[in-house]
Amino acid sequence: MKTASDTSLFFIEEQGVLFSESAQKIYHLNELAAFIWCLLEDEASEEAIAHSLQTTYDINAYESKRLLSETLTLFSELHVLEGTQKEVEFFTGEPVLDIIVPEITFVKTRFYRL
Repeated sequence: MKTASDTSLFFIEEQGVLFSESAQKIYHLNELAAFIWCLLEDEASEEAIAHSLQTTYDINAYESKRLLSETLTLFSELHVLEGTQKEVEFFTGEPVLDIIVPEITFVKTRFYRL
């Protein structure tokens, strides 16, 4: 998996924030999701990322693969991975729900008026 070329990770006050240029959206990432994103940017394989999760967060192989799979699925659904981008959808004023994965919140969608 590769990160979309038009999506960038920024750190604001130690918080990971993804900006998708094609979708014109900003996503707040928790520490684990930002960690995975950084490894994806370094073009690490899924096996290497799972191993890094095990050693960094002191979790077992099953848990690291599960968390990686859930995070990659969310990144894909958010269209921030290569080949998953979609056209710009303008803000409609409708509230956006936080995306919650059981036990861990990975990504929250927020809209900001500039």
